[in-house]
Amino acid sequence: MSCPQCATPLHIPVAANLDNDATIALESAAMDQTVAQDPSVDSAWTRVATGQVNAASDLRPGSVIGKRYEILEVLGEGGMGAVYRAHDNEVDRVVALKVIRPDLAGNPMILRMFKQELILARQITHRNVIRIYDLGTADGLRFITMELVNGRDLKSLVTEQGKLTPESAAEIMEQVCEGLDAAHKESVVHRDLKPQNIMVDAQGKVLVMDFGLAHSTDSGGTGGALLGTPDYMSPEQAQKKDVDARSDLFTVGLILYELLTGIQPFKANTLAEILLRRIIETAPAPAEVDPSIPKALSDIVVKCMAREPADRYQSAAQIVHDLQVWRGVIVPSNTKTWKRVTLGFAVAVVALIGFSVTTYFRKPPPPQKTVTMLVADFVNQTGEPVLNGTLEPLFSSAMEGASFINAFNRTQARQIASQVQPGVKSLDASVARLVAVREGVNIVVSGAISKSGSGYQVAVQALDSANGNVIAKSDTRAPTKEAILTSISGLARPIRKSLGDTRVSDKLETPETFTAASLDAAHSYSQGQEAQLLGQYDDAIKFYSAAIAADANFGRAYSGLGVVYRNLGQREEAEKHLKLALSKIGQMSERERYRTRGAYYVLEGNFSKAREEYASLVKLFPSDSAGHANLAIAHLYLRNLPAALEEGRKAVDIYPKNVGQRLNLSLYSLYAGDFEGAKRQANETLALNPKFDRAVLVQALAETGSGKVAQSFPLFQKMETLGPRGISTANLGKADALLYQGRTVQAIEVLRSGIAADLGNKNRTGASKKHLAMAFAFLLAESRSKAVDACDQAVTLGGDESIQLAAALLYLEAGQPAKARALKEKLAQRLETVPRAYSKLIDAEDFARSHKPAEAVTAFQEARQLVDTWIGHFLLGRTYLEANAFAEADSEFDACWKRRGEAVDLYFDYAPTTRFLPMVLYYLGRSREGLGSPAAAESFKAFLDIRAGGAPDAQVLDARKRLAAR
Repeated sequence: MSCPQCATPLHIPVAANLDNDATIALESAAMDQTVAQDPSVDSAWTRVATGQVNAASDLRPGSVIGKRYEILEVLGEGGMGAVYRAHDNEVDRVVALKVIRPDLAGNPMILRMFKQELILARQITHRNVIRIYDLGTADGLRFITMELVNGRDLKSLVTEQGKLTPESAAEIMEQVCEGLDAAHKESVVHRDLKPQNIMVDAQGKVLVMDFGLAHSTDSGGTGGALLGTPDYMSPEQAQKKDVDARSDLFTVGLILYELLTGIQPFKANTLAEILLRRIIETAPAPAEVDPSIPKALSDIVVKCMAREPADRYQSAAQIVHDLQVWRGVIVPSNTKTWKRVTLGFAVAVVALIGFSVTTYFRKPPPPQKTVTMLVADFVNQTGEPVLNGTLEPLFSSAMEGASFINAFNRTQARQIASQVQPGVKSLDASVARLVAVREGVNIVVSGAISKSGSGYQVAVQALDSANGNVIAKSDTRAPTKEAILTSISGLARPIRKSLGDTRVSDKLETPETFTAASLDAAHSYSQGQEAQLLGQYDDAIKFYSAAIAADANFGRAYSGLGVVYRNLGQREEAEKHLKLALSKIGQMSERERYRTRGAYYVLEGNFSKAREEYASLVKLFPSDSAGHANLAIAHLYLRNLPAALEEGRKAVDIYPKNVGQRLNLSLYSLYAGDFEGAKRQANETLALNPKFDRAVLVQALAETGSGKVAQSFPLFQKMETLGPRGISTANLGKADALLYQGRTVQAIEVLRSGIAADLGNKNRTGASKKHLAMAFAFLLAESRSKAVDACDQAVTLGGDESIQLAAALLYLEAGQPAKARALKEKLAQRLETVPRAYSKLIDAEDFARSHKPAEAVTAFQEARQLVDTWIGHFLLGRTYLEANAFAEADSEFDACWKRRGEAVDLYFDYAPTTRFLPMVLYYLGRSREGLGSPAAAESFKAFLDIRAGGAPDAQVLDARKRLAAR
């Protein structure tokens, strides 16, 4: 039971004989306070120097504990003690300080519980688990210091709001389960999860805390003691049985139940009744209590709260998966959610209910297999030019109304056709089949339009691309030219049905996608699409504008213009036209609405919203290859590499021969640290296009990421044979690999030649990035003035926010904070998430170099809440190191090493940055040296091995000295 003041778990002196199989024995709440000190408990506590206070009651704002922790304010008080906001003067940061009541501080059981909280919580490193810093003792006070969360506990939110929206409840519990999953993977079971132990900060980040009653499943069972808070106990806890991770999952269901309905399912008048009900009863499903609760979400709760652990989810990760499926973050897999149960009833009973059980657990029908389709050029027998190339995109859109059908890009098909048959003028049915067979496309659709009296006749047929057999035919008559537009969806209906679409109504459907008011608008739009995909942006603007002139409500034409202007770097025009597209969204199909909103959010840099739109798109249209590809990109910029990999694979599964999407998959593997997987995917890409320089770049960076930098140089040489872009990137790659080895003089020589070549080719961005690499080299060589000059050149040449961030950080290291702050101000004025995060990083590093670690840590954390970047972890680690916060520094550098795939191309822009990786090993050595760990020597040695052939810079000399002293 919980103390009504502070929610601290108590042991209640009650025994209730419920029945022969369910007896609950509860321990005494009056803990024996005369027990002698237990040395094994006492030894865990850090002794802080004698301070100014002698009792918890003396702790007022301004009080100092052990000459280290200055009390700022009381956050809460309860039966076990009090929690304060305090300033740690030693490492200059604000912490939460949990102080045990002096009269309880001598109790070994209490001390063991607090020690347990530290030991087990420190095993868990996860963004959704609160960080415990230390145990301490001073002047007779025992306390824990932990991460301070600026937010509210979940209990207060529920009390205030009554209940949460299904969306909010699911998002919160998804984060709770992610934190629990991290704990369970460390064999730690919480055992006292409840809304009071779940914090939600101002940005919506959720943290699980209070592991005081947690135990390690590696240490044996916990049967015989009733521990926890009765309202949130599992049945096995209530019966004092051994518990495992599935006990926490029952509690997850209880909490989600309360968030959705506003009530606790097993509420009763007495403690015995509360515990008994969860042992013998099954709570009504949330959807039965409140029919507005989505059934799928209600089913998740029901499964969590199964009385038998074997019938629940078996891991928190499974709950995360189902919550993400419900939220539209991921697409559901084909696996069963519910397991078939083993029934131990008599044969006669099985016979009676067998049909119902089989029906309930029957596997749902599998999703329709993806069908890829290429629409060939329709034969225009009317002699009217406006019909040339106009009907094909209309028909493709109508076909894509089926979720499993994906139309192959016709412009891409034309480009492939010119390779298959040089000089070919049109994409007729025979050429389209050749392209389809080469690209693995299942179906080719051919068509024709002709005059029919005063109207028009349109006919199509679907062909098996491999053998040319006709699969289906369809034709329709349009009484007027304008009626052709509205006849296309009817023309597509029989073809869709023949390919397996069961949703097609026999009634005429609403035309799919763009409902242009005239054929002229549709014709201009199709011309704009082709020009855009060929990179002919001026022509694309002309055609899209003509489409809008013919139909001012043509939403897709505005969207096309917005994307073209975005590609040209004209942000204001892009935003203007995408907003106009959104204002016409009612004229679009469901699929195109998601695409348009996704494109808008990508432009805005709001990758969270872009992720939501594309996730919804592929949930409804799982065969939308571009949807999966764009969802992967959104995940990438949110630094969710596993999700990017998953979506990238789905895009490639749909179009195995799409070179661009396969390259992206190799990049996601690279950034995720799967270097062998990245090389495999790059090889697949090169098999499709042997001259694709960026696939060779992936191979080279994967070699360096694997620690085989010498093998990257031949690959960079290969890139130099693959055109101007390959030459420019290879130059930067070679220089970066030399800097990785510490060979600064050679790197500078390579970069000078590369900059000259870039400027000759008017490649300002390439030259700018090389100037930044040169500034890095000059700093290694301790030539600050030359580093500043190189940064000046990079900034003058211009570039995006990644160049501005890199330049600002180099300026700070070179002692030029004013120049860094000027760049920071430009970034801070941007509305997109990434530039704002970068401005925070510059602020944080500025604070760090001004010897203000507390302000620096706060700014780094604010940046991380916007975007969790690799460079943010690296810089924060250095800040902690300088503050002698060695555990925190080690955590950050350990994360950098685990995420080293991101470091090979920090800004995901094909600009190698492997030069940062050896520095991580150096800093890991220093942090572990500060912790007294023998592993420090291994880190220093690994760093020196990499730099063995380079110039002895300051870090090399320092590492040698530290290693020799060990």
